[in-house]
Amino acid sequence: MSWVMPRLTAHPIRTFREPVKLSAGFPQVPRTYVNCIGDKPLGQPKSAQAADIEDYHELRTGHDAMVTAPDDVAELLSRIAEGITA
Repeated sequence: MSWVMPRLTAHPIRTFREPVKLSAGFPQVPRTYVNCIGDKPLGQPKSAQAADIEDYHELRTGHDAMVTAPDDVAELLSRIAEGITA
């Protein structure tokens, strides 16, 4: 994981402060929520951000899942892309 540290950058603060506003004509797209729960048991309550998203998944890793669990992330994203959510 030491290889990633020099490559990290600050997250832009405006992404937290300014909501995305889509026009009424914007097509609806499927949504998926992946909750990285760390070492908590599976079956955690959904966060407020995920409350209305049906396609909900949990990974037993931290926030940097693509670094700490790349195989699990790739496998989950492949299943989601193929429409296999169970």
